[in-house]
Amino acid sequence: MPTPAGLSTAELSDATSFRLLPIGLSVLSSSAVVLLGNFSPLSWALAAGLVLGGFVVGQYLAVRLRERVQRCAQFWQGDEDDKVNDLKIYVGELERLFLQVVPIVLRQVQTSRTHTEREITVLTDRFAAMAGNLEQLIAGTGQNSGGRSVDSLFNESRGALSAVLAALGQIQEVEHTVVDEVRKLSSHTRQLDSMAKEVRKVAEQINLLALNAAIEAARAGENGRGFAVVADEVRKLAGFSSSTGEKISQAIGDINRAMESTLKLSEASGSNDDRTIRDAEQSIRSALDDLQRALDASKSEGNLLRGHSAQIRDEIFSVLIAFQFQDRVSQMLSHVEHNLEGLQNAVETRHDSSDWHAGSLDVAQILSRMELSYTMPEELINHTSGAAVESAGPADDGDITFF
Repeated sequence: MPTPAGLSTAELSDATSFRLLPIGLSVLSSSAVVLLGNFSPLSWALAAGLVLGGFVVGQYLAVRLRERVQRCAQFWQGDEDDKVNDLKIYVGELERLFLQVVPIVLRQVQTSRTHTEREITVLTDRFAAMAGNLEQLIAGTGQNSGGRSVDSLFNESRGALSAVLAALGQIQEVEHTVVDEVRKLSSHTRQLDSMAKEVRKVAEQINLLALNAAIEAARAGENGRGFAVVADEVRKLAGFSSSTGEKISQAIGDINRAMESTLKLSEASGSNDDRTIRDAEQSIRSALDDLQRALDASKSEGNLLRGHSAQIRDEIFSVLIAFQFQDRVSQMLSHVEHNLEGLQNAVETRHDSSDWHAGSLDVAQILSRMELSYTMPEELINHTSGAAVESAGPADDGDITFF
């Protein structure tokens, strides 16, 4: 059985983690804000606010943890009810933390999806404009005098593509940050489950102590009757504490399974996004290389330019078709948002309810609703397998539900 000094040492070692965790999260978030804001003064101001907020939250959590260490020390001089109440308060704080983190995750996913859709739309429009200009060039005289305008168009498109690639890289960082946040939240629930097991162990020790006291009271006969009543009440209290700890452990297990499912879905989405973005970047750079080679050839021979322009036009159309990956990414992000909102609602319902039992959170029902919302094979595979899958290649039109 751990001593008060041992408990204080363990909890005090966690105080640093509780102080540094919000600061780390705020630094990551502020970095994302600065990157998304293109290093504007407003983004720096928001980043400074996030770092300051993370420092304040870290100090607040450290103070709360020190207070809890003091309450744990007093537990050895109090009764089991204080321990159970402290654990319930900790469960409430963890649920409150979860309810605050999920909306942040949802906003980040929504921002990523909106940013991706906007940049892909701009990119598609520019490629369509390039295809139109090439069509006019093919229908024209094919003289070298037209090469200057094509060069200008190429430079503008290359600048726009570079901006899009940078934005896609920022989106990747945001998605990876989201997955890291969910993974860190899972570690807190594991700590809580360990504390619930500790409560059950203490209850078992109290139960044995009460049983020994009842035996001694029975030996004392009439003089020990009052002590026997007290021992019986202590046994009842120990049994209630053990039952409460078991229920809390079951609830924590349900939350862990739901969070693991969400984490798998987020990791799968991030893996698909990484692959898709790499493929898009490769296609874009390949198209730009082809354009550059065609422009160089157009300056030396007009007739050769017309033949290469037709080929480039077809490649641009292929790139435009390849950009349909955005619809796939948008669907996955929409499903992630929907499932996170459902998980948030389930935890909020349980948080607001006074009925704290293992059946108050139906994990099977939540997972079933998540599975029914999928429209792509990768999502179903990620839902049931233990590892994220990567897309095998461009999807057919029938595999995607376009918005």
